[in-house]
Amino acid sequence: MNIPSLTASSSIKNNFYPPEVLTRTPPNTIADIANPIIQTIYILAGIITLAGLIYGGLMYAMGANQSEAPRIEAGKRALTWSIIGLVILIGIFWIVQLLEIFLGIDILNPGAIINS
Repeated sequence: MNIPSLTASSSIKNNFYPPEVLTRTPPNTIADIANPIIQTIYILAGIITLAGLIYGGLMYAMGANQSEAPRIEAGKRALTWSIIGLVILIGIFWIVQLLEIFLGIDILNPGAIINS
């Protein structure tokens, strides 16, 4: 009876992993690690802001229809904080863009530096 060894040969690796995984290099710089994190934070913040705007708008509209002051105030607060969050999100994005220009580092796309 032939028992396979526990060490993985290259043929076994090629059966389990796609070629791009086998040729991927580990991150070399902090930008390689921070880039996906920053992009994910932007996406999540945008989704949260959109949900807050929708929620605030619905609360405001439902309160106005029934003349309920607490619901109208809750809607106004949600809309106000969502707009403040959107302004902060856009401000942070602009700051990152300015840092890219002044420092000459492509923070949101570090692959462009490596490939050029």
